[in-house]
Amino acid sequence: MGRYKVDINGEIIQNRNRDAHGPPKLLGLVLGRDKVTSLREFLLRIARTRPEASRLSVTLQGPNDHPSYQRLLDTTWCYLTPGSADLEAGFSLKQSWSQAQLIGRAIETLLYGQKGRKNVLMFGYGKKSSSAKGKSVEGAHRTEMYCIDGTAKSMCSPAWQLLQTRIGDTLMLYLLLHVSMFSTLENECFFQLTGYPVTLAARAVKKTSQAQQGRLSMKQYYEKDTTNDGVGVVSRHRKRMKLMKNSVETNAQDARGVHQGTKAAKPGRPSSWQRKKYKRAKERGDESTVRELELQREVKHRKHDGQQLNTAVSSLHQTRESRDSRKSTRKIEHYQHPKYVLRPSEMIIPRQSMFYSRRYSRQGGLPSEHIIMRLNPDNRSGKVLYQYIFKRRLNPVALLANRRKSMHLQNCPYRPLVPPKHQYLIPWLNSIVRRAHKCNYNALLNVHCPLPDAYLKWIAKGSVREARGGSSLAGVGSKIHCNSSIDGDAHACGGMNGADEPAVHALGHAMSTGTVMKADVQDELLPQKAHRNGTLNNQDCNQDDDVGSTGEEIPDLSASFVPHSNVANFVWAVIRAVIPRHMLGGKKSRKVLRKSVHRFIGLKRFEDMTAHEVIRGIPLSEMQWLNIHRTPTNGKDTKGMKSTFPPNSLAFRTRMLLFWVGWLFGSFVVPILRSHFYCTENESYRQQVFYYRKQVWSTMIDKSFKESLSSTFIPIKAKVARASLAKRKLGVSRLRFLPKRNGLRFLVNMSRKSEARFKSYTEKDPRSGRKYKHPAGRLHFEPINQTLRKAQIVLKSEAMRHPTLFGSSMYGVNDIFCHYKPFVNQWRSDRKKEAALKSTTVSQLKEKFGPYAVCVDVSRAFDNVDVSTLLGIISELLTAEEYTIVKFTEIVTIMGEIKIRFRNFAVPTHEMHDGHFSQKMASLSNGQKSRIFVDAITEERISRYNLMAQLKDYLSLNLVKLKKKWRYQCKGIAQGGTPSTMLCSLYLGYVERACLEPMIASCGAIPVISNEDIASSYNFSSTQNLTSLTALGLACGSRPSVQKPVVNFQRDNLPSRSCPDRSHSLLLRLVDDWIIISRHKAVVEQFASRILSGIPGFNIHVNPSKTQLTFDLTAVPGLGMMKRNEFVEADGSRFIKWCGLLIDTSTLEMRADYTRYAGEHMGASLNVPAQRNPGSALSSKLCHYIRPKLIPVLLDEEINSPLTIRINVYQTFLLGAMKLHCFMHRLPCPPDDTRSCQWIVSAIETGIRYAIESTRARRVARQTGHSRAIMCNPSLPHSHVEYLAFYAFYTIMRKKQSRYKALLEELKNKLNQPRCKRCAPHLREAIEPIHSSVFDSINY
Repeated sequence: MGRYKVDINGEIIQNRNRDAHGPPKLLGLVLGRDKVTSLREFLLRIARTRPEASRLSVTLQGPNDHPSYQRLLDTTWCYLTPGSADLEAGFSLKQSWSQAQLIGRAIETLLYGQKGRKNVLMFGYGKKSSSAKGKSVEGAHRTEMYCIDGTAKSMCSPAWQLLQTRIGDTLMLYLLLHVSMFSTLENECFFQLTGYPVTLAARAVKKTSQAQQGRLSMKQYYEKDTTNDGVGVVSRHRKRMKLMKNSVETNAQDARGVHQGTKAAKPGRPSSWQRKKYKRAKERGDESTVRELELQREVKHRKHDGQQLNTAVSSLHQTRESRDSRKSTRKIEHYQHPKYVLRPSEMIIPRQSMFYSRRYSRQGGLPSEHIIMRLNPDNRSGKVLYQYIFKRRLNPVALLANRRKSMHLQNCPYRPLVPPKHQYLIPWLNSIVRRAHKCNYNALLNVHCPLPDAYLKWIAKGSVREARGGSSLAGVGSKIHCNSSIDGDAHACGGMNGADEPAVHALGHAMSTGTVMKADVQDELLPQKAHRNGTLNNQDCNQDDDVGSTGEEIPDLSASFVPHSNVANFVWAVIRAVIPRHMLGGKKSRKVLRKSVHRFIGLKRFEDMTAHEVIRGIPLSEMQWLNIHRTPTNGKDTKGMKSTFPPNSLAFRTRMLLFWVGWLFGSFVVPILRSHFYCTENESYRQQVFYYRKQVWSTMIDKSFKESLSSTFIPIKAKVARASLAKRKLGVSRLRFLPKRNGLRFLVNMSRKSEARFKSYTEKDPRSGRKYKHPAGRLHFEPINQTLRKAQIVLKSEAMRHPTLFGSSMYGVNDIFCHYKPFVNQWRSDRKKEAALKSTTVSQLKEKFGPYAVCVDVSRAFDNVDVSTLLGIISELLTAEEYTIVKFTEIVTIMGEIKIRFRNFAVPTHEMHDGHFSQKMASLSNGQKSRIFVDAITEERISRYNLMAQLKDYLSLNLVKLKKKWRYQCKGIAQGGTPSTMLCSLYLGYVERACLEPMIASCGAIPVISNEDIASSYNFSSTQNLTSLTALGLACGSRPSVQKPVVNFQRDNLPSRSCPDRSHSLLLRLVDDWIIISRHKAVVEQFASRILSGIPGFNIHVNPSKTQLTFDLTAVPGLGMMKRNEFVEADGSRFIKWCGLLIDTSTLEMRADYTRYAGEHMGASLNVPAQRNPGSALSSKLCHYIRPKLIPVLLDEEINSPLTIRINVYQTFLLGAMKLHCFMHRLPCPPDDTRSCQWIVSAIETGIRYAIESTRARRVARQTGHSRAIMCNPSLPHSHVEYLAFYAFYTIMRKKQSRYKALLEELKNKLNQPRCKRCAPHLREAIEPIHSSVFDSINY
């Protein structure tokens, strides 16, 4: 008993692997282990405590009961909601209603009788209205059903009906109203049937764990914590973090009914003001106030008891309602949070606006809309600037992250009033405005960040000299484009962080290689006057956006970025030129500020910097403006002036300093960087931030547009774009460029709201001849990806229903494992049988079974998709006239943390029925483990016509604004859309079915398929243009694009994927990367020859330089002979690289591919969070580092040998150790040796526990289709994982001995433990350096 599984209907599934003495682990974690019991135990407990139900211990189960009923009692889990009412005395076990009528009565009771209490049973039902739009409910005359509910029907199964006959109507109604019941599915998954939504309890537990770890976010703090009884409990004072944690922890325990201690805590003493108030009220005889204070204390001390808490709260409400309300009195359920004051460690400097800004002005400096540039340098300007610096609502670091805006661009909402004690600051603030207007930013920029040598040489060779009449190149160094904007967007596309100084210098060779010119080199080309003063002539300013019009070939300027040190020097020079010396402090303070500027410039893409980090090390005694009450008027020294603030006002002065440095960095340094540099990350160096001069970046975009984008994006007139946008819901895409090692990659951003602005124009009516003036207008659109959300859900659901239409497409590592393991087992089994024959030699075995493999990469797969063909495929894929999108919630634990996910799926509307959701959850549990599903009963519907219209607009009418011109994408699909990957897989899947799979299945000569043969297999309609916009674009003077007629596909014409025999070959594809493995060399040769020569009918072309072969390939059309191309490890093993995996070409074992880290610094891909205690995040960081490599395909004992499995685990911890060292090195305040040892050892032990959990036997299922799950069994002892982890960290940290002396000693002690010593001889070969030689080339 207690070890069975049944589905929602009570049917048998299989035995469940769990602890027989307690509830499932996930339910116990969310609801409390001592509060969750089986349905049998719950009913027997009632029978023991209530005499009315005493006979249940005998009648609950009979000897002839069906097994499904017995298992229903043992596998349905119950949790009594805290605060629920007790059973009334005198109830009976009689049955008068049917189960369906009883469920309807329970729903009606929840809707009308228990207001404010939530129950999943009532989801999808509502009170009956006069319109009567819903369906009637049996047993509930005042209720109607709006959505299909499978829960109620599943609880009407024969097993549940038999249970009702045993326990009666009263007990069954009590279960439906007050008990949360969970039905058991496959793989320790559960589905909630009734009761309080478990998602709310999971949120409370999640908040508790975050509060205990000290990382409760501001948003979570401001959210009201609500228990099951609707009583909000908040912290009364924000200064005490411990009180806030205890308050949140109490809320979580109330929500789930968990008591972490067996003994109640001793009531705390009331505060002094409460005692005094109580004493005064008692003296004057104010009984209402006395009673209120007593009840407040009672409520506070009875939170652990839901029933007593309800009684106390009700009494408190009655007491308060009986007397006159005061303004200062607040009801307990409506406590308002006090004004939150950010700690210094929480004052994050916003740097989002400095990224991706292409617009810049002629003069340089701060943008014209900045508050300093809008102020006139007079006496009033200092008062206005004071508001932006020292007012909490205008300072950039004094606001919460969700309220933070570019305040320096907003108008001041306050009167410029300055307190008398701060009047001495006004002259200094006036000088800031005056100096900012007079500063020569261009001169400072050219001195510290000169233009690169390659750029200047290209300018000198072009036609610029002839256009200037042979004039010299004076002023070229100061040459600025006037008010240019590549895409017409004045705002940044987003904001993030960082760069690593050593890696940046390594890529660009800094200043030494001549990539970025030195100042003395530029001095030889430019006159001293123009170089130093930065003067500009009108003829020096390029008014044209198209720099590439010089006629010369544009050089590659990808490595012509400005090093971080140069950028920091420029910023510091601007600060010294604008900010008065007294505001920067003394010598030590200026040194600390300059160091902070260097660190701010070098932050990674997603890193933050707090104001507390800036002021750390600044002595307040050097900040004279914090210690005087007036400023000198004659330039005299400020020594001896009277102090305004007493010595005990350290907190107030520190706060003023925080506001000052926050404004200096957030509202001054960030706009300076935005105005003079294009800040972006790099594709090769991931999280590092690169700074390009605006002229250089504009030239790089011109080169990229001239080479590739001009044929992809065709210009159209503004009125055509306006007419198209006015008729559709999809907005305008944003184009962003990402630097590569050579050139740029363009990215289409479709995740932001868009706005299209149009100028007024006059148009003549061709019929009447009159002229009509169209006024200027703006069109606002929601994000394109949000609009296409339903289309993405429908496509994903169709992929799960018809996986064969997507060919060999893989959607993750689980799909790869489920396809790869059966093929490898079959190949090894056949090879072993053949090897058992004595007549077979090794060479014959190799020739007969191989394996032979080839890996190819489709060149520009997204850009070369034929849109007309793809639309025809989509039209045949969407078979239903209407789809219903169903939403549900999933609760899962990841690395010990509870995650709440909102999921959805689409179903054809005509296939929806009452039991559909339960069947869907049962199929999901087949490939998932330890999850709780909650039906949200939320449905959305979309017709096939609307889906096709949206996808057609998305594929054919993708509009962008580039170089101030409207353009549309004439070929391919944009990679920034959420459906793009699915659509590309669908397109390549059809190519497989049409051209590749028949060849693999036949295992013979490849049929020669010409373009005419491919075209003849389709039924083409009459000549049609792809869209009307194409014709309009051609009429407007755009270049014609190659458009193919629309394809009318017939499903019968598609080649069938059910090939007669495919066991000899395996074809896998991850997006656009193909790999084929076969025992027949002819199959692989034919596949390689076919794919390398291209498939022109589908615009498929392969990059030969990225092709990998396990043999020499001859006679490739157009390429000749291709030699064997494999990756050879130091131990002599040969591998083929495919999507982050290394496949052994002799044994088909798999390893992880770490070669992409070779030659790069490991810190380039890391971000250090800005938090008070970074050591608390060390354990979770290590788990995130090792998680991507602990996957089934690398750990399964049937795919890999025991040695390979241990090498994979060892290399995983080697990578984790490198990243952990880089994380520690990047901390703002690195801990001492002893503390870092404690942090790292704790993180290693957490990582070992996570690795042990990941290396246990588990079932893995595909993400698409309905195939059964496959077992993954690593067979790796826990002691082996522990030894490999400790030795990996010892190997990495040994190279940094000066930093980790205490850690190395601790690791030696761990390795000398008897448990590890016994493992050492068995793991000696796995830790050999020759197997992990790739890590020697990784910098860290």
